[in-house]
Parts: sequence; C-alpha cells; structure tokens
Amino acid sequence: MSAVLGLFLIMTAVCGSAGSDSNIITHYVALGRPAFIQLINGASGYELTLRKDGNQVFRFKKDDINFQENWGSQFNFYTNGTLMIIKAERSLSGIYTLEVFHLNGTNIPSERFLLIIEEPVTPPALSPLCLPHGELRVSCSSPVGDNPQYSWLLDGLPLNHSRPVYDDGKRAVILGKNTSGKLTCTAKNNVSKANTTEMLPSCAAVDMMPMLLAALGTVVLLLVLTVVVYSYCRKRPHVQAEEIKPDTEELTYAQVTFNKNKSRREKRAEPEVVYGEVRK
Repeated sequence: MSAVLGLFLIMTAVCGSAGSDSNIITHYVALGRPAFIQLINGASGYELTLRKDGNQVFRFKKDDINFQENWGSQFNFYTNGTLMIIKAERSLSGIYTLEVFHLNGTNIPSERFLLIIEEPVTPPALSPLCLPHGELRVSCSSPVGDNPQYSWLLDGLPLNHSRPVYDDGKRAVILGKNTSGKLTCTAKNNVSKANTTEMLPSCAAVDMMPMLLAALGTVVLLLVLTVVVYSYCRKRPHVQAEEIKPDTEELTYAQVTFNKNKSRREKRAEPEVVYGEVRK
C-alpha cells in the first residue's frame, strides 16, 4: 500500500511539476477548462479530507462525498480517487492538502499540491520593421495569455548565435542584412502553446549621407536667417529715431494781446493844434 497515495496528472489540461518544496507538486490548469487530478489510487476503504489554504473542501468516507459550502459546484470526486475541476477559475488557485486515514483510524501522511490557474495564449502577431542599415526587427506578441514565453524558428531551424540575429530582450529579434525565409514565433506558457509563421520582407539599406547633408544645410540656413533678422532688428530703432527727429523739435509760442482801450487813450492824448490867421 506504499504506492496508494500520490498526485498524478491524467489530463492534458493539467501540467504538473515539482515545486521548491519537495513535498509540494505544482499543477497548472488552463483557465475556463475542465481538468482531472488523480489524488489516490482508489478511495474505497479510506477516509479522505481535502483542504484549500486550510479550509475544508470535501470529506469522503465509506463511498460518501460531502462538499462544504459551494465547492460542489466547482469540483467532483470519484471513488477511483480522481478529483475533477468542472471549470477552472482563478479563485481556485492555492495550496491543497489531502489528509488520508484508513477506516480503522490509521493515519497516512498527508500530501500537498499547489494549483495555479493560467489563461492560455493565443496565436501571436508578428510586426516587422526595416532598420536604416538593412537589418530587420521583428516583434512578437500574444494578445491573450498569462506569462507567455517566446521562441523563434527561421525556415524550421532555431535562431542562434551562428546566424546574424540579435535578441533585444523585448519579445523581438533583429535579423542581419539579406536575411530571408519563413520566420515562426511560438508563444507558450504552462498550459498552452501557439505559433505564427510569416514570410520575411526584404529590407534595402538606406543611404543616410544625403539625408544628413540635407539636415545640415537646413540648420546652416536657419542660422544665417537668424543672424540677418537679429542684425536688422538691432539697426531698425536707430533709423526710426533719425526719421522722426525733425518733428520732435520744441516750438516756442508767444501770446499777443491787443488792448483797444489803451489805443484810444493814446489817441486822445495827442496835443491839439491851433491854427491862427496872420495879418500883414
């Protein structure tokens, strides 16, 4: 009976691996899909209790299963020792502990496993971009899926350092000049895998010298225009001052007052002239 207890993967919807703790096995389950985990090789003759994070999920005794709260809508358990996840939800992720007793009360060491729910990846999209010197940068991204990892094939062969390729660490590769063929990007995580294949476009090297000369000429022209405008603006105020100088000379005005009464008095003051006749 030493091999009675064990946690075994029995469907492709679940992927199992040993965790950092040798007493814990990790199971990855695809989000939204059913999955089956073999808890024990035949449950008849045993009393089983399954707990999640310390909370009881079900108790099995004498072929009778009793689920706590709403766990019955998420799990099924069969007498052959199989636990069925009806539809994987993220809330089911956690550490589970299976306690096993013989019907005579003898305790069998408990087993633990970590259940992780992941969303499957979808076929990735490839985005090529020609670089100035003829290289080709291709990025790969899966729009859906948890923790995707990417790998590359060129004409069915893995990309490696023997080929003109550079991985920029951002889900993209940079291919050398004149690289051609069919490029395949594969996205995968712990519960799924998907790939996309596309024919590489041709990229011609771009001569940057004419563009640099044109840019330099534009900069020089702008500098010349700036100097001309600046010099003109500095000289213009002096010219305007000289043009308006005659109009700004100060004018002196005198006030002339006419006194009519005074003129009359002066006229009256004139001496009278007496004319007489002289006889001989």
